[in-house]
Amino acid sequence: MFEQCGGVSCFMISNHPYSNLLGAPEIIISGVTGVELLSGLHWYLKNLCGAHISWDKTGGSQLSSVPKAGSLPRMKDDGLLIQRPVPWNYYQNAVTSSYTFAWWDWERWEKEIDWMALQGINMPLAFTGQEAIWQKVFAKFNISSSDLNDFFGGPAFLAWSRMANLHGWGGPLPQSWLDQQLAMQKKILTTWTVTDFFKPIHQ
Repeated sequence: MFEQCGGVSCFMISNHPYSNLLGAPEIIISGVTGVELLSGLHWYLKNLCGAHISWDKTGGSQLSSVPKAGSLPRMKDDGLLIQRPVPWNYYQNAVTSSYTFAWWDWERWEKEIDWMALQGINMPLAFTGQEAIWQKVFAKFNISSSDLNDFFGGPAFLAWSRMANLHGWGGPLPQSWLDQQLAMQKKILTTWTVTDFFKPIHQ
């Protein structure tokens, strides 16, 4: 597959060789990585089926235009090959986590991870649970959790605390929140790395 892509990441979409038979698979999507596979699926749904997959605030998943099995749009000729123009598609910025992510549960994170893969994103930031890690590191220097109460900002201000713009604002952070965020990050990273979908960036 990698050779077919010219030595870079890509996805390919073609008609299944038995697609003219009743009940047979209709479309084949192949790719170098899991992200490429889902990028190919998204390309097919968007460009051939008229579907739209986005965040809930911008329309959500609009899939009513996708035909039923047995009548999916066919690819032309030998199909399609699309190469990734750059090796890595970076996602988020340093403050995104405090605008929204700090309040997400696992169900919301799952939706975002699916959306990222469909959009071809393969290098997201991984900030969740960072303060719990810092707490463990500071403990090795005899800095207690109570000492950190005036250092960590509240969830909505963590991005600015991390950039050293302010400290303690909106805090302190409950231990239960620190533990919950660390557990969430482990779940996120497991999904990202075990599936070989993403290369997360840790701060």
